[in-house]
Amino acid sequence: MRRADLEEGLSAFKTLREALELYKGPLFGDDPYGEWAEAERTYLQERALSGLLRLGELAEALGYREAAEEAYARALRLEPFLEEARARLLALRG
Repeated sequence: MRRADLEEGLSAFKTLREALELYKGPLFGDDPYGEWAEAERTYLQERALSGLLRLGELAEALGYREAAEEAYARALRLEPFLEEARARLLALRG
């Protein structure tokens, strides 16, 4: 993710996609006693959400409509009330 922050265009798109494939959901999300990991869980989810939004923006700019829709839809699965992702997805689906 840090490398993608320094890149632009297709290079950033590829790096972000690769990095976001590693994120499988909340850290220790299935652990009922996982409160000790809450700060890291929140940080990683916020990082994933910002990465997904950027990935969607890059995909749109590159003309990869399907990839943009996938990025915004995934962001909404992680955070159903993320208005920016919802608005962009609706605009793409027109």
